[in-house]
Amino acid sequence: MEALSSLGLQLTVADPFHFTIKNRLGKPIFEYTYLPQYYAGIHSWLGFVEMAQMKAVIEYLVSQSEQNHLPAMRCISDFSLCEGGFSEAMEWFANEILPRIIPLGFRGEAIILPKDFYAELTIDDFKDLIKEIACEHVYFDNLVEGMAWLEAHKAKKTAKVTPSGPN
Repeated sequence: MEALSSLGLQLTVADPFHFTIKNRLGKPIFEYTYLPQYYAGIHSWLGFVEMAQMKAVIEYLVSQSEQNHLPAMRCISDFSLCEGGFSEAMEWFANEILPRIIPLGFRGEAIILPKDFYAELTIDDFKDLIKEIACEHVYFDNLVEGMAWLEAHKAKKTAKVTPSGPN
């Protein structure tokens, strides 16, 4: 949380399964929804996000999942509204975050492709970075397709998820 505030980011928690992060101008840059029935989250990146902001948001998300015992076997990362390049952040994610979350049970990610040209180039670079990582990555044009992928991989767990919510 400290890293978020130090970058001028504001956290708004709607409920234990949903939060939004806004930039210093009050514009949402990230929305997160946890779907307990899938043991998965949807990450939506909105507009232009600075590299330091993206890293702080991802670190916050990982820490909240760990602290609140929210198993995240899969996720949908929606970059459809993301703008600009963010290759350095994606390289950091591939090299630092994926090796941390795969041993915790993370199995795969559906990426909703961006419409912005520069963001699209970033995702193309990311595809090359993750070729050797033992984790499923699939790419779709819209959230409906991503949700169909999630439904096809629906977790068979019977445990009930009762998070305490983001701090």
